[in-house]
Amino acid sequence: MPTKPLLILLAAAVTSHAQAATERHLIASVRVPLADLGVSAEPDAAQALGRIRDAAYLACGGDAKRHRTYEEAPRHTVRVFRECREDALLRAVYGARAPALDRAHATRAPDDR
Repeated sequence: MPTKPLLILLAAAVTSHAQAATERHLIASVRVPLADLGVSAEPDAAQALGRIRDAAYLACGGDAKRHRTYEEAPRHTVRVFRECREDALLRAVYGARAPALDRAHATRAPDDR
């Protein structure tokens, strides 16, 4: 059975200077083509995870060092971008409901982009 493209909903953490709380807002959605993969098989799940990671990277703003806030608050900017990517990855993996994808996610190397 062909798999439909996975829709990733991404949320970025936005911290106000006046508030200590962190709010999450939808900033982008990206379709990840998975029809050519059977995410129930380990090799395909690993490839699907790579596609999801790439989509999350792009949708969460790409390189944090190129963002306008990086110069003023580099550590905060990098952290927000990283949290956005991780949140997107978790949402996508959970949304796919594929055990092999869950395992690929659990054993993945950290994304240090």
